[in-house]
Parts: sequence; C-alpha cells; structure tokens
Amino acid sequence: MNWGTTWNGKCLTAKILESPKIGNESSLLDILEEQVPEEFFLSDEKANRLLLEMK
Repeated sequence: MNWGTTWNGKCLTAKILESPKIGNESSLLDILEEQVPEEFFLSDEKANRLLLEMK
C-alpha cells in the first residue's frame, strides 16, 4: 500500500499491467520454432495424466 492514492475509502492505482508497445510488432507465428526436438514434447501418457488432473 505504498503506491497509489485513496479516495472515499478506496485505494486507486494506475493500470500497471498495461505497457506501451516499444519496437516492432511480432505475431506468435513469427517466433515459433519450425523444427523442435522430440524431447520437448509430452508423451501421450503424461498428456493424458495432466488432462485427468485438470478435471
């Protein structure tokens, strides 16, 4: 509570999650790798286990 201001009993702060765009824009397709080693993929068993844990 050391940043912002209070007004009518409420704490008001700036939108700090927003940031100005700096430099060039990129889309996700611009930064994705085309060739990815197999070691970075989940096995079917692990993927299914994760999906079951989410339910």
